[in-house]
Amino acid sequence: MFRLREVRKGAKMSQKDLAQKIGVSRSTVAMWENEMSQPDHESLRKISSALNVSIDYLLGNEENKSDDVTFDDFTYAMHNETEELSDDDKKMLLTMARMMKEKLEKENRE
Repeated sequence: MFRLREVRKGAKMSQKDLAQKIGVSRSTVAMWENEMSQPDHESLRKISSALNVSIDYLLGNEENKSDDVTFDDFTYAMHNETEELSDDDKKMLLTMARMMKEKLEKENRE
């Protein structure tokens, strides 16, 4: 857990606070931070959620802290993930996006 201490402190959370939030002991968090042990997958998920960062960021595998989809991520996905779809399927995706936008605009007006 290369970045656990850094992210925890950035969130102004003590080891005890994090431990209570994710259901482990304070000493467990300390062992993770000192790389004396490694959290299991479920603990990683809980840590990620509690600190509002991605698991990959915690592990030092990426520079972006959150799992939020950026414009570049979305553009890449729309270009590469949909290239094998038919034109009709692409039109359907575009229609769905427009409907979602209209719904959001309507909710914001209310």
